Amino acid sequence: MGVAYASAAEPSAEREVRRLLAAGAPRVAVAPYLLAPGHFADRTRDASLAAGAAVVAEVLGASPEVAAVLAERHDEAVRHRPVSVPA
Repeated sequence: MGVAYASAAEPSAEREVRRLLAAGAPRVAVAPYLLAPGHFADRTRDASLAAGAAVVAEVLGASPEVAAVLAERHDEAVRHRPVSVPA
């Protein structure tokens, strides 16, 4: 298993796919941890497939699980919102 990044951090998806294949992985599947289609999803898919990935999953998209996590995080942030003090 490997971890890669879709933005400026390293390793890139392409580099990680190539590393895993060179290390003897018979197949590499990429599961982007992205919420929506677009630039990063397209770039990750294209680079991963070009590097030899067997398959690239779709983005997470609209799902009840993602919505539940977002709602939970929102509620937590509201409960711990700092009180603003007038200047």
